[in-house]
Amino acid sequence: MLYFVDIGMLTAAPFGIEKAQIRRQRFLEDLSIPYRYVVLDYNPNVEQLSSYRDSGYHMENVQLLWQAFTDLTNEDLTYSYRLSDFLADLGEEPQEVRKLNDRELVYTMTDGTTYLCLLMTDGQTIFLVKYYCENSLKEVRYYFKQKYLTVGYSNEESRGVCYSEPVYHHYHNRDGSVGLEMQFLKNEYPVFRLQGNRLTFSELLERYFELQQITEEDTIVIERIEERLGDFIKKDKKAKLGYYLHEDHIKFGYDGKCHPHIHRNLSWVGDGIDFILSTAVGQPEDLRNYIKEHFQRDVRVYLVPVMHVDQRNLQPSNRKNNSFLSVSNLTEGKCIDDSIEAVVLARKEVPDLTYDIYGDGKMWEKLSTLIAEHKAQGYIRLKGYNPRMDSCYDQYDAYLASSKTEAFATTLIEAMNHGVALLARDIPYAHQAYVDDGENGLLVGVENYVSQLATAIVRYCQQEDKEAMSRAAYQKSLNLFSYERVREAWECFVKQEHIR
Repeated sequence: MLYFVDIGMLTAAPFGIEKAQIRRQRFLEDLSIPYRYVVLDYNPNVEQLSSYRDSGYHMENVQLLWQAFTDLTNEDLTYSYRLSDFLADLGEEPQEVRKLNDRELVYTMTDGTTYLCLLMTDGQTIFLVKYYCENSLKEVRYYFKQKYLTVGYSNEESRGVCYSEPVYHHYHNRDGSVGLEMQFLKNEYPVFRLQGNRLTFSELLERYFELQQITEEDTIVIERIEERLGDFIKKDKKAKLGYYLHEDHIKFGYDGKCHPHIHRNLSWVGDGIDFILSTAVGQPEDLRNYIKEHFQRDVRVYLVPVMHVDQRNLQPSNRKNNSFLSVSNLTEGKCIDDSIEAVVLARKEVPDLTYDIYGDGKMWEKLSTLIAEHKAQGYIRLKGYNPRMDSCYDQYDAYLASSKTEAFATTLIEAMNHGVALLARDIPYAHQAYVDDGENGLLVGVENYVSQLATAIVRYCQQEDKEAMSRAAYQKSLNLFSYERVREAWECFVKQEHIR
């Protein structure tokens, strides 16, 4: 069995790593490799499992870590606990019922306790119930077919402000008993209570794999390594353990230094980590050299791309002239603000230039303000997250890739596969690997980047044969990441590591 261990999808929208997990399913199944996604973290306030299902995960191969310590199966994790079930479980008639809106009902009991029910969109199925006593939040109870999680709260005060702080999570069995307890400690990682034993997070993960009865024929791959996993990684295990590095390991600033958290992770090579999977073209040799230089160890590194592309018929007639796009999480490192500034400059020479930005994130408000300051709302638009981007790429001429660091850059490959040219910051790995300067796009120097990008945009818009660059972008995507090439990479990895 091949186990992929990851923090999990904690929002409704899949990010790059989740998209990679979805896409690799085809290769593993084609190669008849049994696999499982072990989800470490759980956010009960979003419909997490529905998001997994809707995004394309094969749910029979997804397991929530806490779920393994209860008797709940995936069939139990469906929303079907009705309002009528809740009223029956109350055991007495409420003294008062108030309807706040179509999805919120408040029940007040004779002893003054209060239950606030949050319903699903059908107005009958319960998502959660908040339990109040003496006007204080005591518990939030979450439901699938039955109550599966209780979050307990205590009242706290800081600088004269009163608030409720979570103190425990109880994960329930079908009969309502507690299968696993997570306790929150101030300024420390949570601890767990399982069958009377106190466990750290690493010890809980150890216990999980003991339940799976792993052997030397099993392989564990951790996708996003956090400090809390250190003890688990260094613990002697029967199974091989790998690290799937989805990031560029070099820091911003192009100073050649490694990100501190990745340096820490790489320090565990030979001390728990047996091999590394890399997503970035050109990165494996750099990783081998880095680990040899800093830790005097040799390591097996495999280039395993996170996705493949298919052959398709390009649709040049659908493209809007001088139209640009970016698709990314709206975070500082993506440098969408640089792209906006460059578009504003370039539009002085290209009056029909437009720029659409797809994605969501913490920079939304800042970018919106920046667009408004330039009075650019008519030609620069924040389009939000679009789960069906595949149907949009054909409308655009070129993609602006201003990130300061990229490893694989899924959306760049998607765009190229639709014949979209790339204008990309000249940085290692994704940008330099994907852009043949002047053929399928343009590489933009890092010094005075905004000015150079504006010049590149004007140069692109004024060229006579955009279609040649479009065809070259499409062909480059196939040369790098056709189904056959990516399948070969997965096949090489599973054979070399004797995974079956």
